[in-house]
Amino acid sequence: MFTMEPATGNLLCLDPVGNSGLGAPCPGQPFNPDALTTASAINGFSDRIYFAGRAGSVPKADCWDAATGGRCMGLWPAPINFTPTHVFEAPTVAGTGNGACFIDRFNRLCLDPDGLPLNYSAMPSFGTGYYNNNPTRVGSRIYYSTYSYVLCWDAATGMSCPNYPLVDGNYTVVVDPSNEQCLWTNDDPGFITTWNAVAGTNTCASAYTSCAGVHAANPAAISGVYPIDADGTGPLPVANVNCDMSIF
Repeated sequence: MFTMEPATGNLLCLDPVGNSGLGAPCPGQPFNPDALTTASAINGFSDRIYFAGRAGSVPKADCWDAATGGRCMGLWPAPINFTPTHVFEAPTVAGTGNGACFIDRFNRLCLDPDGLPLNYSAMPSFGTGYYNNNPTRVGSRIYYSTYSYVLCWDAATGMSCPNYPLVDGNYTVVVDPSNEQCLWTNDDPGFITTWNAVAGTNTCASAYTSCAGVHAANPAAISGVYPIDADGTGPLPVANVNCDMSIF
């Protein structure tokens, strides 16, 4: 588990199975290969931690390999001329991940896993504010939020996704880890709202007709609330159901 210390720029690491399962600092941490003095953005995918900050007045973008405990192979750190506030997984047309995109409200730098630039000429300026969370990749789609909207951009088409933007005085948008067709938003009036990621409606699409279906799809699923559509494509709406996985 990785995070950054804003005031120092240190990359912090916790081993959740260390200390007999109680958690312990990773050996050698904190890490700071760029001598950062402040931290600005962090995200991780496929054992790689992409992070950014400033060393004095100089912005930096870098990659840490969680598997080796050192900087990623390639041309890291990457030259960058702005201070990123967010980082997300770079999409491919085929729907896989390919490195990371560092952004602020108006600028973007996308890099492959070796630190080489990626060309996304059709990708928009995200307009993501400090209070919004990192954009999220699902297949070739990127879901992201501004204060006023939930938006989606598709690398496969080079265009905004159909049925977007969603109007929602929004702080964060999160993809449901158990159902990639479901988005959760936290909006300014204080509401938690679910959205069908494909149709753009206020009801999540569900891949499950029962709690048993959740368990069958993922035997490691933990007890909790899951979107359940008891009659599949029938007229009954999706309901958020508290599933007790200990019975399976």
